[in-house]
Amino acid sequence: MQNNIYLCRFCGAQTEQLYKSIDYISREKFLVCYCPVCSIGQTPVLDDIGKYYSKDYYGNRKSITDSFINSVRIWRIEKMFGKTRKLRALDIGAGNGRLVRLLLRNGWEAEGTELAPSKHFENETTTIHQGDFLDIPFREHYFNLITLWHVFEHISRPREYLKKIRSLLDPNGVLIIEVPNLDSIQAKIMGRNWFNLDVPRHLFHFTKDGLVSLLQDEGFSVIKISHYSPIYSEFGLLQSILNWITHSKNIFYDFLNGKITFKNYSMRSIQTWELIITLLLAPFAILITIPIIFFETIFRHGGIIVIYAKVRKF
Repeated sequence: MQNNIYLCRFCGAQTEQLYKSIDYISREKFLVCYCPVCSIGQTPVLDDIGKYYSKDYYGNRKSITDSFINSVRIWRIEKMFGKTRKLRALDIGAGNGRLVRLLLRNGWEAEGTELAPSKHFENETTTIHQGDFLDIPFREHYFNLITLWHVFEHISRPREYLKKIRSLLDPNGVLIIEVPNLDSIQAKIMGRNWFNLDVPRHLFHFTKDGLVSLLQDEGFSVIKISHYSPIYSEFGLLQSILNWITHSKNIFYDFLNGKITFKNYSMRSIQTWELIITLLLAPFAILITIPIIFFETIFRHGGIIVIYAKVRKF
């Protein structure tokens, strides 16, 4: 490993170089560092990061898996707010816009922002603003709920995002952030092979302590933390195990997510034996993941953390 020194983008302290991880699309290696002061992992920012968000990354986001994930998110929201209607929500990094559409269908006033080209949005969703959240004007203190589902780790200016979010939330509004947890049991077991590193697109690799401290620094009070997220928690570990076996990475996850099919897998340079062995071994790998997921959730070191926060009242 090279002896370059990388400073923390939050506090300026010298980071520790943990390892290099492989991007499953480009197959390039990228460095993962860790700041012991901020308790946040980081991948050095690339000037050309946009080229790593190819069509292979976005793929098909209208799968059964995607539907289930968004149904769980609706359940989390309704558990927090009840089935109250006519509240206002903003989903930052809305992807195909399905969550926004579900919220609208459930009686919310819902909007979203998304950096991806508009061709990735579902046709029925008309309230998605294409572009950087920081560049889009919104009314201050307007939203009852702002969410970032597996988005916060991608953004290069997290403090600026939090400052703007704070200005947009209603005084009693809630912020929900869901991210992978670098301090999880599965992350420690898998190391450089952990699926949820997703370098170089994940610029930050948060821990619970690091994200809580960041939120507090930016004027938020954390009200609840969950250490489990269906699908994401299981596949963070499951796919990491399967990646040990095949040269091509993330085959099973992309298969279930609709990005890989029996018709197009060869176009992704995936060998037939890799697809077959992945599908055959996946049920056995699931048996390995179940006890680990159970223990990491019980001991509050889950592979995914969901943090709920409100603007702190001074």
